[in-house]
Amino acid sequence: MLSGVADSIYWLNRYIERSENIAHFAEVNFNLILDSPSDITQLFTDRPN
Repeated sequence: MLSGVADSIYWLNRYIERSENIAHFAEVNFNLILDSPSDITQLFTDRPN
């Protein structure tokens, strides 16, 4: 039973770390959008210029 609790805590920690990384990524992109000039319509493309 103790190993099951430890396993659950481990995976909970992994999901929390993953959500923190996604939140940081979203915050950085939001700040990038706020700081970009207003005449830019698309910041990133799939293909190089």
